[in-house]
This record gives sequence, structure tokens and C-alpha cells, in this order.
Amino acid sequence: MQKFYPVFALFFFCLPSLCMTGCSQSESAATSVPQATILQVGVMSPVTRKVTDRIEFTGELRAVDTVDIQSQVSGILSKKLFVSGATVSEGDVLFEIEPEVYNAVLASKKAELGILEARLPRLQTDWNRAQELYPTGALSEVEYEQSLADFKECLASIEQAKAEIQKAEIDVKYTKIIAPINGAVSRELVTVGNLVTANDTLLARMVSLDPIHLYFSIDESTLLKLLQQNLSSTNEIPIQFRLSDGETEFTAKLDYSSPYMDSSSGTLQLRAICENPANSYGQTSLLPGMMAHVQLPVSEEYSALLIPEACIGTDQNLKYVYVVDKENKVQIRQIVLGALQKDNMRVVQEGIRADDSIVIDNLLRVRPGLTVKIIDN
Repeated sequence: MQKFYPVFALFFFCLPSLCMTGCSQSESAATSVPQATILQVGVMSPVTRKVTDRIEFTGELRAVDTVDIQSQVSGILSKKLFVSGATVSEGDVLFEIEPEVYNAVLASKKAELGILEARLPRLQTDWNRAQELYPTGALSEVEYEQSLADFKECLASIEQAKAEIQKAEIDVKYTKIIAPINGAVSRELVTVGNLVTANDTLLARMVSLDPIHLYFSIDESTLLKLLQQNLSSTNEIPIQFRLSDGETEFTAKLDYSSPYMDSSSGTLQLRAICENPANSYGQTSLLPGMMAHVQLPVSEEYSALLIPEACIGTDQNLKYVYVVDKENKVQIRQIVLGALQKDNMRVVQEGIRADDSIVIDNLLRVRPGLTVKIIDN
């Protein structure tokens, strides 16, 4: 049994040193853990700048002029003289309807006029002779009245023939269907060879492109805000809008306001007009039927504090942000928001100061009272 004593002695000799080593490592780990778990956050101070409150509405672009192309004469459609979907100018010929038929009718009417004009001198002579003979008794009253009637009837027939010629000339003119406006023309809705009925068959549609109208409706509260600005004319209100891509901004000028509120929706319809020039390829940036996001100014320009929309939290109907104080501890601040600006910055009306440090990242991990480390962004 004595041969085991050295082993036990060695164990009891080493045990204190092992305990001291373990304690030392535990203390070192305990002191290093808090340093490693301090949350790092980025902060920013509110931005101060001049802003104008704007409210966004959804609008629709519409053509200033929209025309249904129809024929005013009946006949077989003989020619199509435009490229479908192309931009054409006022007066360009779009279709042609068998002009030969109407030219023949015109020639016939002119021939009828020639016959009447050839007959008129003879009737004029008969009437003059009747005026000379009737007082002498050489001509009866019946013959006298017949001569006068024939002369007047010929004059009336000549006027009627001239009117029919004028109508026939108009019909010949209508065999060429021309563009009534400057704009884009749709595809043909009737192909060549089909019978076209006057004032009934729809051949194509045209829309003007430059300028273009923007229609949108505003609610009553927005209307009252606009009226409070005491503008001398509604035309002084600039209308800014973007398309669905949200990239390019366009400016329009208000040119119409409905004289009454729509009682069913509680809104007022407004209309603005926007320049829409074509590029070198003949294409315009705006097309009828496009949806637009309208930014309507409802206040005068004023100085405000702004913060990124992304750093604002929501608790039911309350809005808040996290602020880092001078001791690097997180505080929660309830705020009152203003209008959202086009660069996604939000006006803050109450709750923060210009020198506050607003937390802008790690928002899911910060908590009120937590000590954090501020990092440079």
C-alpha cells in the first residue's frame, strides 16, 4: 500500500495550482464577455432644410384630343395610306374610298348644269317676247304665264344643279379620309376591300400626344388646405408627378377644376396639362392611359427636421425612434410625423432636437436602456 502514497501526495500538491489556474481563466473570461457583446450602432443627426408639404394622389394621363376616324361617304375601302401606330400630321391622307364612283357622279351633275344653262337663253328670249306681245293682245294670258314659269323654273333648276355639284365635290373630297389632328393613329380596324358605311363604320382612332392632360381627384380636406394658401389663381399651383417607375419627374400646369364636388366620392376632379415633346425617334415619354403619382403642394415652404423613413418604428398607432444619449445609452422617443419627402426623408414635427443622435441601423436589436457603441457610417 505504501507504493501509492507518492501518487496521492502529488495529486494533493497539484490541486491548489489547478484551482488557481481555473479561477484565473474564469475571471479573465468573465471580464472579457461584456466587452465583446456591446452592440455597435450607426447614428445620424436630423437633417435641417426647407421643405414643402405634399400629398400624393393617383392620376391618369389622357389625350387632349381623341378622334374616331369614320368615313362620310359609303363605298369600298380601296387604300390604306399610313403606318399603323405611327405619328401623322393634320391633313395627311389615311384612307381612300373608290373616288372613281364619286368623280363620275360629279361629272354627271356638271353635265346637267350645262344642259340647263344651254336652255336658259332660249327661255329668256321667249320671256322677253311675251312681255312685248302680251300688252298688244297678240299673246294670251295663259301663254304669257307659261313663258314666265318656264323661265323661272330654269333659273331654279340651275341653282339646284349648282348645289348638287357642290355636294358632289364634297363627296369626292370625302373619298380621301384625312387626319383631323396631329397625333398617333391606331391600326386599321377595317381592311382594304371591305364595304364602308358613311358615318357608321369605325376605321381607326387617333389621339394627340403633345401636350397631354393629367386627371386626378383630391379630397375635401386637401382642397381646404389649398384654399388656405390664398393663391390668386389655381393656375399658380405647380403639379409634379412621376410614373410607375418613380424615376423621372414631370411638371404640369393646372388648367381645370371641376365646379362641384362629387357627392358620391367626396372628391373634386382637377386637370393639369403637360408638355410632351417627341424625341429624335418620334417617341414621347408620356402616353394616354398611363398612371401617374401626383405630388400636390399643400403648404408654403418652411424649415423642418428630417430623418430617414426606415429608422422610424411603429407601436400600434404611435411612431418612435431610438436616440443615443451622452452616456451611450439608448432612449426611445415618441415622435409626431409630417409629410414624406420625395427622397424618402420624413419630416418630424415633434419629439426630437437637431442635436439628437438617431439610431439608423441594428434597429431590431436595440432596446431602451441598452449601452451601445457608436460607429462611423
